[in-house]
Amino acid sequence: VHGTLSECLFFFAEPRAMSALRKRPSALALHRPTTGPLDPQVLASLLLGTPVPDMQDVTDVRLLDVRETEEMAAGHIPGSEHVPFDRFPAYCDSVTELPPKATLVAVHCMYSDERGHRAAELLAARFTALGERKIVYFLSGGFHAWVNAYKDNPKLVVGFNPDQWMPTPDDSILFSGDVAEAAFA
Repeated sequence: VHGTLSECLFFFAEPRAMSALRKRPSALALHRPTTGPLDPQVLASLLLGTPVPDMQDVTDVRLLDVRETEEMAAGHIPGSEHVPFDRFPAYCDSVTELPPKATLVAVHCMYSDERGHRAAELLAARFTALGERKIVYFLSGGFHAWVNAYKDNPKLVVGFNPDQWMPTPDDSILFSGDVAEAAFA
């Protein structure tokens, strides 16, 4: 499967293609995009250079932040690349090379419930279209979970702006843009 992201996604959705792959299970495994959740503690350990069991081969982390610009202005993970979700399909189409095997690729949005998970699926499909099945992780709980755990660690959160976060009754914080959005919904 080669071509644009749209062609790749069509291939996965087209019934005859899926039927042919089901008859050859090894082909289905080869062409199925792979995503999975990434625990914030595991990512923090990798970023800090602490060994992580079952991930000894990881030598680099590539982190893509698909939040909106105003969300990223409230803080971000050091070294993350900002690609707003509305531009992510075009970004995926522009990827022409696979990252090295030892690179862990992870995507996150504010909560990784929708945008982060979908972005991981799109990027995994692109890697598959380039000829390799590679796991693309999405950060469990997104930046919200991350900032609640690590906001006081400058090695793990950069540009934290407390004015853009509101305390909650459970002693965590919530992005104020989400509170304003919920009030008008």
